[in-house]
Amino acid sequence: MPVKGAPAVSDRCAPPVAATIERVVEFLRPLAGPSPQARCVVLIGGCSRAGKTWLSDAVCARMESLGVAARRVPLDAWLIGVDRRPSVSTVLERYEGPRIVEAVRALTEGRPVSPPMYDPATRRRIAEEAAAPLHFASGMLLVDGVIALALPGLRRLAAARIYVSAPDPVRLERLRAFCRDVKGLGDEAESVIRAREAEEVPFIKRTRRWADLIFEAGAGA
Repeated sequence: MPVKGAPAVSDRCAPPVAATIERVVEFLRPLAGPSPQARCVVLIGGCSRAGKTWLSDAVCARMESLGVAARRVPLDAWLIGVDRRPSVSTVLERYEGPRIVEAVRALTEGRPVSPPMYDPATRRRIAEEAAAPLHFASGMLLVDGVIALALPGLRRLAAARIYVSAPDPVRLERLRAFCRDVKGLGDEAESVIRAREAEEVPFIKRTRRWADLIFEAGAGA
C-alpha cells in the first residue's frame, strides 16, 4: 500500500517498464522549471537492492531525451569503509551524513564536488576524492541511496522524494547474489544480511513516510 498522500507507481502494470517510467517522468518534469539555469534535487531512497539505481538511471536517460540535463549522484560513494566502522553499526553510522548534505548543497549552488570513492567488492574506501569532480550547472540532480530519505538536511534540499519498494523475496534474492558475486562474502553473507534485515531494513522502510511518490518495483527493476 502506498503511503497516505503519496501516489504509487508500479512497474508490474502493463506495459511494464516504459509506461511506469513515463509516469515518474511526468511527475518530475515540471520541477525542472522553465529557466535554463534552474536546478532541482530529486531524492530516490529505499532498501538495498530495491531498484533505486535502475530507476535513477532510467529517469536520467528519459530526462536527457526530453532536453532536461540530468545527473545521478549515488550516495554509496560516501559509505565508510568496513575497516573504519565499529563492529556493530547502524545504517546511518555507515555513511558520512553531514558530508553528503554539504556535497549536495554545494552542487545546487553550482560548486564542484569531488566525492570519495568506495569499492563494494572490498567494502573499503579507495580514495578520499574522485579524480574528476562533479559539476551541476542546471537541470535535475537525482540523488539515490539507502539513506536518501533519512537525512533531514537532504530532504530540505529536495524538490521531490521517491521511495522505491520491492517485494522482500525479490529484494533478498538480489541481495544474496550481490553479497556472493560482488562482495565475495561466501558463508559470511547470511550473517551480514541477517544483521541488516534486523536493523537497517525496518529503519529504511519507515523513511517511506517522507516520500512524495512510491515506486513499487517488481522483479524487472
